[in-house]
Amino acid sequence: MKKTEIVRDKRLSCYSVEESFKTIRANLLFCGTDHKAVLMTSCQPGEGKTTVTAGLARSLSGIGKKNL
Repeated sequence: MKKTEIVRDKRLSCYSVEESFKTIRANLLFCGTDHKAVLMTSCQPGEGKTTVTAGLARSLSGIGKKNL
């Protein structure tokens, strides 16, 4: 079997992930002020709930929003 090596540009990858969290943050901020909680859930383990939650918390804290 032939091996294939995948090389990713870390700068591009990190930039697009950070922009994705900023997009989620912007969408949440446009929902209005009457929403006070966000629930992250999925059907199966390993789908990225913790990663998305941590990234969103970091993005929100970057603009001075409190999160837990």
